[in-house]
This record gives sequence, structure tokens and C-alpha cells, in this order.
Amino acid sequence: MPKNTDLNQMLQQATRHLEAQQWDKADRILRRALRQSPDNREILQKLAAVQIRLGRTAKALDTINTAIRLQPDDPELQVTLIDIHARSGRIGAAIQCATDAIARLPDRSELHSIRGRLFLHAGETNLSWDDMKSACELAPDDLDLLAKFVDATIARGIIPMDVRPAGRLAELQPFESLNFSRLGTIHRLNGDAPESMKAYDRATSINPRNTNALAGRAELLESEGNTDAAIELLRPHIESSSTAFLPLLAWTRIQSRLGNNERVVQDAEKWLSTTDRPPLQSTPILFRIGNALDAMSRHDDAFDAWTRANQPFVDRWDSAGHRSDVDSIIGTFDPERIGRPSTPVTTSPAPIFILGMFRSGTTMLEQVLAAHGQVHAVGESPALPSIIRSLPGDYPSCIETLDGSELARIASEYMEAVTTNAGDATRITDKLPMNYLNIGLITMLFPDARILHCRRDPLDVCLSCYSNHMTSNLAFTSNLTALGSTYREYERVMRHWKSNRCPMIDVHYEQLVSDPEPGIRSILEFLELPWDPACLDFHRSRRVAQTPSMDQVREPMHTRSVHRSRAYWDHLEPLRDALGDLTPERTD
Repeated sequence: MPKNTDLNQMLQQATRHLEAQQWDKADRILRRALRQSPDNREILQKLAAVQIRLGRTAKALDTINTAIRLQPDDPELQVTLIDIHARSGRIGAAIQCATDAIARLPDRSELHSIRGRLFLHAGETNLSWDDMKSACELAPDDLDLLAKFVDATIARGIIPMDVRPAGRLAELQPFESLNFSRLGTIHRLNGDAPESMKAYDRATSINPRNTNALAGRAELLESEGNTDAAIELLRPHIESSSTAFLPLLAWTRIQSRLGNNERVVQDAEKWLSTTDRPPLQSTPILFRIGNALDAMSRHDDAFDAWTRANQPFVDRWDSAGHRSDVDSIIGTFDPERIGRPSTPVTTSPAPIFILGMFRSGTTMLEQVLAAHGQVHAVGESPALPSIIRSLPGDYPSCIETLDGSELARIASEYMEAVTTNAGDATRITDKLPMNYLNIGLITMLFPDARILHCRRDPLDVCLSCYSNHMTSNLAFTSNLTALGSTYREYERVMRHWKSNRCPMIDVHYEQLVSDPEPGIRSILEFLELPWDPACLDFHRSRRVAQTPSMDQVREPMHTRSVHRSRAYWDHLEPLRDALGDLTPERTD
């Protein structure tokens, strides 16, 4: 029998063993085939894939690297190398291999997709989204990539989300249940409850066991105050031996609201103990555990849970880079430039910017104003940061090249983005906390805009950041030292804006929650709005807030969170050291 015929037969036999997951048998045949043809790329790739499944990581790496030396630009070999690292738990090495492969083969959609999935596994949701977007642009007709892009959009959590990709997916694959649960989730996060429920209903009509849709429906029911129905919907899935992530996330949220904190800890710890969970899943569950323990005054255990939750992101913030960015902002937006407004544009409804450190009361203030009959709340709009990213050149220095007409164009683009659903409102609120970095540009674009700067006790606000699940681009919240450093930079840039008399007032959280009506009246007066008693009953609104504060704003203002950090005084020593002279006094 000719040698190549014998080799082909061995490859066919090995392929059958691979399909049957008979790794030992495939390994024996492939090693025999390799002795006959030591430079055969197909044999080397298959053998490496078998070796990693047999737990022989070092041999798998040697085998696949031999193949890559023979054919360095073969994308399938690069994919196998990445897979070997990922299967052996070396996610960082897998991401680096994917990055190297993309540098060599930038137009291969599968490489961007693989790196995007790895970033998602590591909790790097923004980087995952970027890669999935690139993959879709390279292969626009690949619906599997489109589904991954929609998943990355949901995981990234930037609201409002573009509903069109999910809508296209549902239209092109109308019998795929997961497509409708994706669509329902985006509608839910965008605050469109009717469309969300319609999509979830379609998802469960196709597949009644779609736990993503069931969890989403429960979240909707709970947000609308129908807690009992949400519990009954989730209960069978929580009592199952294989509880899925999203039903558990919804369940622990509801149990926390009901004060069943022991149940939260018990169910969540049990779920975590069954198997290793990726940070995308373990992190939010650990935060739920920590906050339940905090509610029971088990402070040491709570802080331990928060530390575990933050661990995957603890080294991901560049404090020096952020300090340099603040230097550039302060240097660029000097008094002369801030006083140079754009060519006047129509700003109706008039914009109100609610900003400050995260967890400083911005969501509460937004809900208060949204209850006013003349105000439309757009949430944490990505419009201004998106416009900044689209500017030619590096921001903020590129501002120096923009004349009045260009600034007017930018202002019009922003207004178009945020007024779509404003109806007959005379004011709109944009509640993106980190717009505090953009006050100079806001003042240039909208000289008549009103800015509400939310302030809160530094230790309280930083602890609240540390104890809640934030997106990966806010990784400073996962490290106490970085938190303190970032807070100091926030204070520095705010002093700069105030020295330039930007049109804003401070809204002090502690004063507002202790005596709401005078504070709200003062805010409305600054905004030139009449008194509306509905602002005092903001918690009765059916509007669904989409931030970590979403449950807090469903109850009246309270002072329970004032000086909450003092119970963690010793735990917060790295934060206190970083805050330096900004550290408030300890008041037991």
C-alpha cells in the first residue's frame, strides 16, 4: 500500500476517534502518523488538540509551536495555540497569543472573536466589545459573530444600548429563542418594559426553558413591584441542582430587597462552591454576598467578600495615566478657552448635567428630577464621551483646533442624541458621573447648561464604589489605593472648574437625605423650574433606573448610608492613606 494512502487512512481513523472524544486512541494513531510525516501540519494540529485534552500541556505547546514554525501565518494553528493556553487556565497567555496573531493577521474575524471571548471571560467587557465589533465588521454576514457582539454589548452595560443588532438577529433567525432573550434584555436595560416583555414572551414560547428570558422577566416584574410573581417564576430554577447564573442574580437581588440576607448568602455561596466561575459571573455574585453580610452587620465577612469580588481587577487601573489625563484637561481648558462658547445652537429641551464621583447620589437626584412634570431623564448617556472619541486628534488638545461653528456642530450632534424621546419636556438630564472630567467642554458647548455636582463623604463614596459591581473601565473602584488616588484627582479637577466659575451648584448627599424638601426646592430654583411635589415621591415612579442604585431609589430618602464607612475604618487604611488630608474624621 502506498505510504500516502496509509497516512490518509490513519488521519481518517484519528478523526473518527476525535469526533468520538476517544483521546487516547487518537493520540496513538496521530503519533504513529507523525513518525511517518514529521512536518505534516494537519497531524501536528490534531495531535496538539488531543494532548491538551489529555492534560499534557507542555507537549501540546511543543507540538503546536512546531507546526507554527512551519506555517507561521496559518490562522487555524494560531487558534489552536490560543485554545491550548485557554484550556490550561492561562487566560493572560491566551490573550497575548491572540494579540500577536491579530498583529500578524489583522483581517481574520475569528481571531478577533476568540480574543473577544477571552476578554469577556476575564471581565474586560469594553475590550471584548471592541473585538466583537471588529469581528462583525470583518464578517458582516456571520450571524454567530453578530450574536457574540450582542452578548458583548449586554455585558459591557453602557446604556442606552443599540437595539438594532439584536433586532436584526431576531429578524434573521426568528426561531432562535436566545435571540429574543437578547433583544428583551436590551429593551429592559434601555427602560422599554413593554417591548422587553414582548421579546421575553416570544423567547419562552420558542423554548420554555430559556433561563435568560425567565430571569429577565423576573427582573422586569420585580422592577415593576410585582415581587411575588417574580419569586414564583424563579423558584423552580433556584431549587434546581443546576442553577444558572442569571436566575441566581435575579433571585439574590429580590431576596436582598426583602431582607432575606441569610438566604442570599446561603444560595450564592452554594452556587459558587459547585464549580469554578469566570469573573463575569463570580464577581457580581460575590458583591451580592458582601452586601447581604453588610446588612447583617457582619463587617469583616462582608469586606472579605468584596475583596474577593474585586480581586480580578485589582491591578488594572493606571493611576499615573489618569493623573496625566487630568493634567492635560486642566492645562487645555484655561479660563480663556472655557469662556469661548460655540456658535449658538438651539438647546431645547435645556440640558442638565448630573455628575460627580460614582455612588455620590447621582441616580437618586436623577430620579427626583425625573418625577418633575417638565423633566425627561436620559440616564447615563454615552453621547458626549462618544462624540469626544470621534474628534480628530487627541482629546483634550484637539479642542484648540475647533472653531465656533465646529463646536456648534458638536453641540447639535449631542442634542440630537439625547432628545429623541424627550416629548414636550423643557429640561433633560444626563446623569453620567464621570462627565465631571468634561465640564470644560460642556461649558463651551452649552453656556446656558446647568450642572448639578453631587458630593458625598469621601470614605462613604469610596466604600460604596468598592462594594458594588462596576464596569471594567472603572477598575479604580477595585483597588483601595487607586480609589483614593482617583478621588484626589476628581477633587483637583473640580477645584479647577469652580475656579473658572462654571455654572454649577453642589448637591450634598447628607444634607439632601436628612431634609429633602428644602434641598429639592433649592435645586429646582437653580434650574428655573417650578415646584412639583412629585419630586418628593420620586420612589413611586415606574421608571426603571439602570445602575447599582436601582433598588435604593425605589424607597424614600433615608440616612442609613451616612457614615456607613466608619464600621470599616480599619479595613480602609489603604484608602485613608491614599486620600491623605481629604480623609474625614472618624465619627463613631
